[in-house]
Amino acid sequence: MPAATPDREHSGPDSPLGPEDDDPTRRLVRVPVVVGSPRPGITLPYSLDRVYGVFYDCRRGGRHHRGLDLGGVGPDFGLGTPVRAMVRSRITFIGTPESDPRQFGRRDTRPGTVERRGRELPRSGWHGPYGEVFYFTRDYGSWHAGVTVIFEALESEIAGHQIRYMHLAAIHPELRVGDEVEAGQEVGLMGGTAVMRDLPHVHIDIETPEGRRVDVAPLVGLEADTPRRCRR
Repeated sequence: MPAATPDREHSGPDSPLGPEDDDPTRRLVRVPVVVGSPRPGITLPYSLDRVYGVFYDCRRGGRHHRGLDLGGVGPDFGLGTPVRAMVRSRITFIGTPESDPRQFGRRDTRPGTVERRGRELPRSGWHGPYGEVFYFTRDYGSWHAGVTVIFEALESEIAGHQIRYMHLAAIHPELRVGDEVEAGQEVGLMGGTAVMRDLPHVHIDIETPEGRRVDVAPLVGLEADTPRRCRR
């Protein structure tokens, strides 16, 4: 498994839209539809009700997104709702603002609310074993990823692949690097760390042992994204 490194495709401002764009789903050329169930051995990591970004979405500089962004669902756009492991896997890396604020952003522990896309959202909330969780950071950090957890898949057609979750509010307090998790096990909470303008979402990407990104969408039951060229 390669060493954890910043996501060069994901780095940079979290949205190519201007402040007048009220709905982050407007960045999509098309919103993918559910065409089936997740592949054998794979479980939904989160609801598919609000998809904010797909594999071939274009980003600044002519880059493709090369991941899947699942937006928070529920009150306050899902802040603090569970995010789950999509396959039986082993945790290989955990990065948080507390472990390295330079890389993962400085945690926003101020009282009150933040504004994202014209919505007022609470900065924190209480969540059982997690205690008080602060959902946002005050900057991107060099990784532009916020709270990050990386897994090595142990089963299914993606066994041996690297899976990355980014922008979480928190990692489950009982989890450590080296732990194995089951498909569907809660691994963290929805948040908006290193997301300075958009609404809360989890960014998920998958990489083969050879370092090639694969489209997450068909693995979880969404239609595969259509390749498109991006303007530089």
